[in-house]
Amino acid sequence: MIPDCTLVTCCFDLTKYNNKSRNLEDSLQKMKALLEVPCYIVIFGDNLTINIIKQIRDNNNLDSLTKYIICQPEELESFKFLDVVKANREKYYPTKDERTCAESHLICCNKFELVLRIIKSNPFKTSKFGWIDSNIGVNFSKICTNYKNNMLLNILDKCSNDKFHLQILNVNDKKYVNQ
Repeated sequence: MIPDCTLVTCCFDLTKYNNKSRNLEDSLQKMKALLEVPCYIVIFGDNLTINIIKQIRDNNNLDSLTKYIICQPEELESFKFLDVVKANREKYYPTKDERTCAESHLICCNKFELVLRIIKSNPFKTSKFGWIDSNIGVNFSKICTNYKNNMLLNILDKCSNDKFHLQILNVNDKKYVNQ
């Protein structure tokens, strides 16, 4: 049974902004496990990325559970701050990680806006919505250990409508871990 939840994610080829960013092949390999889950999902991405993702979902007979939104990162709401983010990255050492770029930071900042957009349109008429990063790793290795088939579906099915759930990875201030 398909859970009453629409997941939202995105995948863009960021190598056009930063040649040290994760390449598209690697991104898709780390997204493959998510693309094989029979759940409602809306995926934002550029034309090239969406065409490949669509093929993977089609090969798993999951096209009817998927909505694809083709856009360029520059079209996202947060991109009006591109110059500010670039300037801040020059000044503040921890954000100078050469594997990332200002564009990747802005995409991350846009997650809430993308989920809100899907809540408003509600393409699958579900009562719950959630964000899931596309870079979940092989067999969901970035978010859990010993992933078993349909584990994500069971979790989505058990989420209640009366609570807001948030997973925080790599908490820097441990006082927030048990709250």
